[in-house]
Amino acid sequence: TKSAHPYNGIKRTHRLLKNKFFSQGFCRDAYLYLMKKLLPKDKPLLLAIDWTVIKEKFCFLSVSWVHDSGRSIPLFFDGYEKCKLDYRSQTAIECDTLKLILGNLAYIPEITILADRGFDSPRVLNLIAKYKTNYVIRVKIDKYITTSSGHNYKIHHAMVKRGGKLKYENVQYTKNSPVLLNFYGIWEKNQKEPWLLLSNIIATVK
Repeated sequence: TKSAHPYNGIKRTHRLLKNKFFSQGFCRDAYLYLMKKLLPKDKPLLLAIDWTVIKEKFCFLSVSWVHDSGRSIPLFFDGYEKCKLDYRSQTAIECDTLKLILGNLAYIPEITILADRGFDSPRVLNLIAKYKTNYVIRVKIDKYITTSSGHNYKIHHAMVKRGGKLKYENVQYTKNSPVLLNFYGIWEKNQKEPWLLLSNIIATVK
């Protein structure tokens, strides 16, 4: 608390961490309980997922609620200490977290996942779609898409001209483990580079 002396605060934290009932599972269940209490039950939900590195040592995966005001409210965390991934990969952590969150929010009528580059693996995309959830995810360059007419395109910034937009619907993403989705490219004049996006949402691009 604000009134606690730092020494007393340290002692309280130490007692809390020593409590045998204070486990990773306990924290997870508490987060999920608070998340369900916080989120609206009858409105479309926008969730952002991202990795953050703290002090170049700890890697945290966060899931945040993008509020109508535009502010992001953290809901859930997972992660690992660098060089100590053990048996789990980053993609496995992402998938486990998404299963937990989307499985507990199945009662919400519409959810859309927003994510930056790095979450564009077919495994993650298929998992999100399995839960009948929308996604808009930035894609790394040098991946491939195949149009319904059979044309192959290597994803790169030159696909879109500055100030221009591009859309390919129902394309196969990646040559190995292809995923059927929509590809969008948007390059605003004031941006350094275009936004290259993967989505299972059909949007109007004018």
